[in-house]
Amino acid sequence: MRRLIDRCLMIVVLMMIAGPLQADDHYPAELVKIYVPSSPGGSTDAIARVFAKHFEQVTGSAVAIVNQTGGGGVIAAHSVARSKPNGGTLLLYHTALHVSHALGRSPYQYKDFTPLATLSMVNDVYAVRADAPYKTLQELLDYTRKHEGKITVGSQFGATTQIKGQALTQLYPEGFRVVDSGSESKRITALLGEKVDLISMSVASALQFERNGDVRILGVMNNTPDAFAPDWPTAPSQGVPAHLPQVFAVYGPAELPQPIIDQFDRIMAGIQQDLAYQEAIRKVRQSPEYRNHKDAAIFLADEYRFIEKVVNP
Repeated sequence: MRRLIDRCLMIVVLMMIAGPLQADDHYPAELVKIYVPSSPGGSTDAIARVFAKHFEQVTGSAVAIVNQTGGGGVIAAHSVARSKPNGGTLLLYHTALHVSHALGRSPYQYKDFTPLATLSMVNDVYAVRADAPYKTLQELLDYTRKHEGKITVGSQFGATTQIKGQALTQLYPEGFRVVDSGSESKRITALLGEKVDLISMSVASALQFERNGDVRILGVMNNTPDAFAPDWPTAPSQGVPAHLPQVFAVYGPAELPQPIIDQFDRIMAGIQQDLAYQEAIRKVRQSPEYRNHKDAAIFLADEYRFIEKVVNP
């Protein structure tokens, strides 16, 4: 019975947006290409494929995922920035777009595109070895004051994890030393091998390693608890202002016509009400985080300002 009700609701939603789909020059009238600055199999690719599937179902238009790696996202961003502003070429990326620009590694930032929506988010955590002498972020800060320069933070320079490491150094510059330890898998190896004392890692990975007794979670980098690990404390609740979720957003090229933007809003309003879409996001270990184009633009501007402040305090 529940499935029948859900199907009926989805039919109603489709009927509601069917009119608008025929109104604004039939957008999307042809193939839509979504550029993803990562290889298949990662979190960005996963949400892109979930989104593409449901976009196709609602609009009836074909969607192609273009995995264009290289340049820390610059190549994919360039492809979309230089495309025709007709809604046929989109970029799906996350917080790294801001980070790369703030660090001077990319000429592109959110202002060079038309923000269309945010789709989902994943949280990272601050993690230490299970036998570390501190059990909370406050205890960690107290420890650093007694052992200046002794805490080494494993990060990946040029990526979002660099910002997460620097967020700690702003609280107590003399207490932490941020080093480049590479990708998440390499950072975990460095932590367990006692090469570094603290790292940031995704909630999905943290759940596995905490369950095995390898790590201790000190805090989730969000103002609210994580849906997949609701018992873990947040960093802000412990006096560490690290609100740094990785939010996945959809962008179009600059100067996208307003009718297409409005039509995209209507399409997304239909997609995000589909319970199957919400569940598909959770299956790839992400949390739904929908914002329409206006709210997405405000959020992305705030997110960029925060990151820029961390990079250039």
